[in-house]
Amino acid sequence: MEESLKVTFFGLAVRVLAIRETRPHPWIVGTSFHLTSGGELRNVAWDESKKVLKGELQRPPGQLGFIVAAGIPTRQVRTIVDNRPAIALPGANGSLVIPMISSENPLLWEIRFEEQ
Repeated sequence: MEESLKVTFFGLAVRVLAIRETRPHPWIVGTSFHLTSGGELRNVAWDESKKVLKGELQRPPGQLGFIVAAGIPTRQVRTIVDNRPAIALPGANGSLVIPMISSENPLLWEIRFEEQ
C-alpha cells in the first residue's frame, strides 16, 4: 500500500519538519531549542508504574524555549523543571507545552500524570 504525506509551507518560517511515530504512552514530540527538535534531549524515559515522563535538556544556561509532549492521557498533570513546579500549557491536538529556561546543564524536567 502506498502512503503519502502532503505538507504545504508559506513564507520563510519553517526550516525543519520533525515527523514522529505515535507511541502507546506519553512522549516528547520536540522542542523549540534547536533545529533538531529534540536532539538536545537526553535520558528521556517513560515510567509506566509511576506514570512519569522525564528527561534532561542539554543547553547552555539562559536559553528560553519549550518542550512539547503528546499522547497525554489526562489534563491532571504536575510538571517539574529544575526541581521546581512548572507551568504546562495546552497545545495543539491535546499536547502539553512546557516552557523552560535552561539554568544548568543538564536541566532536569518531568511530567507526572495523576489518575482521574
